[in-house]
Amino acid sequence: MTAFNSRSETRASTRELRVALSVEVHDHVQRLARLQRCSPARIIERALREQVLAEGVERWLARAQVVDAQLEAIADALIATGRARR
Repeated sequence: MTAFNSRSETRASTRELRVALSVEVHDHVQRLARLQRCSPARIIERALREQVLAEGVERWLARAQVVDAQLEAIADALIATGRARR
């Protein structure tokens, strides 16, 4: 027997993993819905909205870092220009 799985074995194990993960996510959503006394669809909607907001904040922070670096470069150039004039 070889150390490598056949394609069908790999597909089967991937399928099993996907099913197990789906069951785990489903159970977690159901628990949250019971705890928060709302529908599972509402839990999913909130999670997606939070993900979209988090991604937006992440993009905004990345842009802020770029702008900060640009401003720092401009400040350095102005300082260098000021020194060159003396």
